[in-house]
Amino acid sequence: MFAAKEGSTLQIHNKTAASEVLSELIARPSPTPPGDSVSVAQYIADFMEPFGFKTELVAAPEAPEKTSVVATLDSGIPGPTIMLHAHIDTVPVGAGQAWHGDPFTMSRNDDKLVGLGACDDKGQMAAMIVAACRVADAKTLSAGRLMVVGAADEEAAGEFGTGYMLEQQYFDKLDFAIIGEQTHNRMALAHKGTYRTRLAIHGRSVHATNPDRGVNAVHAMFRAGVALEKYHAELSKRPHPLVGTPTCSVNIVKGGQAANLIADYCEAWIDRRRVPGETTEAISAELTNVVSSALQDTNVTWEFPETYAMPAFEENKRNVFTETTAKVIAEVAGLSEEPVGYLPGSDAKFFPQLSHVTTVVFGAGSYEQAHAENEFVSAFELEQAADILEQLIPRVLSAKT
Repeated sequence: MFAAKEGSTLQIHNKTAASEVLSELIARPSPTPPGDSVSVAQYIADFMEPFGFKTELVAAPEAPEKTSVVATLDSGIPGPTIMLHAHIDTVPVGAGQAWHGDPFTMSRNDDKLVGLGACDDKGQMAAMIVAACRVADAKTLSAGRLMVVGAADEEAAGEFGTGYMLEQQYFDKLDFAIIGEQTHNRMALAHKGTYRTRLAIHGRSVHATNPDRGVNAVHAMFRAGVALEKYHAELSKRPHPLVGTPTCSVNIVKGGQAANLIADYCEAWIDRRRVPGETTEAISAELTNVVSSALQDTNVTWEFPETYAMPAFEENKRNVFTETTAKVIAEVAGLSEEPVGYLPGSDAKFFPQLSHVTTVVFGAGSYEQAHAENEFVSAFELEQAADILEQLIPRVLSAKT
């Protein structure tokens, strides 16, 4: 087992160091719900303290089990602050998922490191821990300050993780942020956001022997579904240069009480993925118009009684941080310096409100593995991510900003 004890300063320089740390993180379950990440946060703190990091476990009083960790290394010389940030909670093991082994025991299949959270997001955390400790051990932090954050609660939108730390001003002195997610080690400068709402349709129930006497809420939902599908097709005409097009899909439908009874109620959850530049108000107005037009002659009543919105992310600043990040990725990994988009959401959504912070998304693997059975990350990409970060941190902090 990989532990932060005597001799660990040598172990972090092994070519398999990030893979070994990942094994330890996977072995500490932290699914959301319930979101208990205490053991993961404590492991990270115990690992990093011997390398000179000052660590703190952080949790909102109303959710003490959703514990984050902040590790800080200060060079003692004035300069910018860079943060490496990944979330330490995972999704649960899905019902019906057929894992080939224990999801909480990492296994290796050729280049694949398999386990719950391997790519989303404990692999990114492992690469960041190793890179940061290598920098500390080699004493290459010539100026400024390095923060490493393992955030709780991201899989539940981050209110008690990054959101809480933002409220408590942990990021007020931050200059640059790297949010660990799966970009195949490219630099991502945008990701989609979410607008999710529940459509509730109310009809009138009668005996099915004479259905015209009633108002069928399920039939009305059919109409709404067709209209929303057409709306989805129209959204394809609005591409964003990094993340593609907005989308709309209906993914849960519930309605009716019995096969011989006209349905007086039907509800559906609508998932509307948003691209940078789209506002919550505009999306709400569009969905209202689509549903209203579809149901205008049906005699039902309807409403959106429940809505959840997460903003998209886009970094528009171009400075020494983004330029250096792109160059180091090209030098270490031979990958293109051109930025990419990251389709799912992330905790990067919290940082545009801090105008002084430049944020990028970066990490090993593919988002297509996130939330999947037998989730895996490429061992090669994982170790490569640690190498990129190890080279990037001192370059950014020594550059003229």
